[in-house]
Amino acid sequence: TGAEVVRDTLWIRVTASGQAEAYRRAALRAQVEGVVTGLPVRENQRVDAGALLLQVDTTEYALRVAQARADLQAAEAEYRQLVLFDDEIRDPAVRAERERIARSRSGLDQKEVALRQAELTLARTRVTAPFRGRVADLKVVPGQNVPVSTELVTIVDLAPIKVEVQLLEAELGWLGEGRRAEVRFAAYPGEVFRGEVETINPVVDPATRTGRVTVLLPNPQHRIKPGMYAEVSLDAEA
Repeated sequence: TGAEVVRDTLWIRVTASGQAEAYRRAALRAQVEGVVTGLPVRENQRVDAGALLLQVDTTEYALRVAQARADLQAAEAEYRQLVLFDDEIRDPAVRAERERIARSRSGLDQKEVALRQAELTLARTRVTAPFRGRVADLKVVPGQNVPVSTELVTIVDLAPIKVEVQLLEAELGWLGEGRRAEVRFAAYPGEVFRGEVETINPVVDPATRTGRVTVLLPNPQHRIKPGMYAEVSLDAEA
C-alpha cells in the first residue's frame, strides 16, 4: 500500500485501559426532614444550574418562620419601649450602653438569629441543581417521607467528559499536560475520540506502581456515558 511521504514529528505512544467518568458529579442529600411534594424532573433530563429538582413539604417550616417573625416583632416592641426616651441622653457612650442592655433584655438579637435560622431551614426544603448537567440516580418518589441526609438525586456534568487511566511509573515521566490523546470505546467500535491530557496525579500508588492520568474529551452530544470502558492512546515521547 502506498502513501504520501510527509515530514513531521514521530510520536511514541503509550496505551492503557480506563473508563469514562463525569466531569462533575454531585449526590444531593436531604437537609431537612419531610414529605416530598414536588418532583418535576426525571432521570436523564437536562437541567440548568439552580433548577428545582425536588420540593419537601413546607407547611411546618413556614409556620416556624411565622412564629419566629412574631417573636421578633414582640422583641422589637419591648426594645423600643426600653429606649423610648434615650434620644434625650446627650452622652453617646451612655446611650450606646443603654441600647446594648435594652437589646439583651428584650432578646432582640436572639430573635433576629432565630428568624434567620427558620428562614434558612425553609429555604432548604427546595433542592436545586448545583450546576448544569443531567439528572441521574433519582432515588425518591412523590409522597415519600425523607429523613435528613437521605440521598435524593445525583447530577452529572457530561460535557466535557473525562477518562481516567492508570499508567506504569516508568511511562509517567514521558507524559505532559496538554498532550494529545486518542480514545476508543467498546460502545462505538471503529470510532476514535480525540482529546488531551488534563492532569497527571503526582502520587504513584506504591502497591501497583501506577499513577492516574486524566484525559478530557469533548462530549457535546453526551454520547459518552460515565462507566464506559475505554482504550486510551497518549502522545508520550517525540
